[in-house]
Amino acid sequence: MDRVRVGIVGTGSIFYGWGSGSGHLHAYKNVREAQLVGLCDIDEARLTQAATTTRIGFEHQARSAEAAGDSQRAEQLRNDAKELLTFTDPSEMFRTANLDLVDIMTTPKAHAPLALQALEAGLNVLCQKPMTRNWIECRPILEAVERSGKLFGCAENMIYESPWYDARKQLQSGVIGEPLLVLMSLGVQEALPVRWSPEMSGGGSLLDMGIHAIMTAWFICGFERKPVWAKAAEPFGIAIRMPERLVRGKFERVQVEDDAHVVFALDDQRSHSRVLVHIEASWSGQDCPGCRIIGTTGTLEMGAPLRIT
Repeated sequence: MDRVRVGIVGTGSIFYGWGSGSGHLHAYKNVREAQLVGLCDIDEARLTQAATTTRIGFEHQARSAEAAGDSQRAEQLRNDAKELLTFTDPSEMFRTANLDLVDIMTTPKAHAPLALQALEAGLNVLCQKPMTRNWIECRPILEAVERSGKLFGCAENMIYESPWYDARKQLQSGVIGEPLLVLMSLGVQEALPVRWSPEMSGGGSLLDMGIHAIMTAWFICGFERKPVWAKAAEPFGIAIRMPERLVRGKFERVQVEDDAHVVFALDDQRSHSRVLVHIEASWSGQDCPGCRIIGTTGTLEMGAPLRIT
């Protein structure tokens, strides 16, 4: 079986994950159909650490495969660890590593140029959210996809996870009737230091937490529905609620919004039905009452456990 040859650009927090088996490194150890061929990072020390961690992780996985009686998989993992390449220049990796897919995990500032470079090199692309810092940077990528005929995916992990996946199944079963209103509130009290930089990340909590909220709500309601309008929701809209934050050990004036409330409508042209979605994406605490869907015959509250009334 030919495996998909993957090169990763960016070996920061998303590469490692936040525990409980998250992170792309953990995933590639478990996906038989993929071969992690190369790692790329402009920070040489971080790159060296990532390569070492990858090889150790692959060896642990190989031992687990041996214990399960799968010697073929164990040998494959050890060969992958031995052959792993490292690069500090993404263009060199794209040109020399014979890749099928580039997995981009850099800060948002680099998403557009890296995606364009990979697509123009004839490679498929998986890019971390947000796709870019703004819609203007998205357009050249869409045009490059059309020209190249290659695949582009924007990574959204939450649609594969419970309780969001369970909510979609329950909604499709008709347990609360026709959906009318979705409330999706995602918030944390602080953000990673890089997120406070408009140049590096683009636009605050809406581009960070908001993308999760929008895509998850859309997934639950069904991607066959099309967004027809959107607006900032009163009274806060998209705003800086807490104007000073402790960033890398010193207080700074906030330059990007730490709170976003947006309302949008999703229409199903076949059934002529409309769902209103209110999302809250916040780095300043949550104003809205959790995540729930109100339908014609009941309410579904997302959480652990999922509750249906």
